Amino acid sequence: MESNHWFLLVVMAMALQLLALAAISARNVARQIAKGAVVIDDSGIGRLNIALRCGWLLAMIAEVDLLQRAVSWPIFAVAAIVTVLAFLLRAASMWQLGERWTLPTVVTPGARPEDGGIYHYLRHPNWLGVVMEIVGIPMLHGAWLTATIFLVLELMLLRYRAGIETDALLAATRDAVHLPLRRRP
Repeated sequence: MESNHWFLLVVMAMALQLLALAAISARNVARQIAKGAVVIDDSGIGRLNIALRCGWLLAMIAEVDLLQRAVSWPIFAVAAIVTVLAFLLRAASMWQLGERWTLPTVVTPGARPEDGGIYHYLRHPNWLGVVMEIVGIPMLHGAWLTATIFLVLELMLLRYRAGIETDALLAATRDAVHLPLRRRP
């Protein structure tokens, strides 16, 4: 099997994983809302993030095929380690948060931010995992241009989202989740 074929399988597996994560998040959001939680508008997860992730998937494939990127086995080894660590960080985040793990920012009035498990060591392990996979997966096949462009875009999105999430979590700890924070219907 040629290297670009197995890389296409990796990208397809990543696309399936993203769909599964969206389904898990949707279920968790519904559960949290049923318990009185609030979904914060403009939390950085929406059409922009979906477009970013779809673009990332397509850009990897296009860069490998159109620019005929070759596999560098030393870079592949490092990228594989980064990718596995990214998945482990995301899994640890999901495990620790349980049904509180969601893609949009969801807060429960009166609740404190998570500080146990992986969150004892890292403030945003899921986001770190996302950043690592944004770079690691394209680099499995030398798609450095995709890794660079989408790293910058993802960091910009996360920077925007961090401010909104920090404000929402602080409001939730004060049991003050209301305007200027907005509820999504």
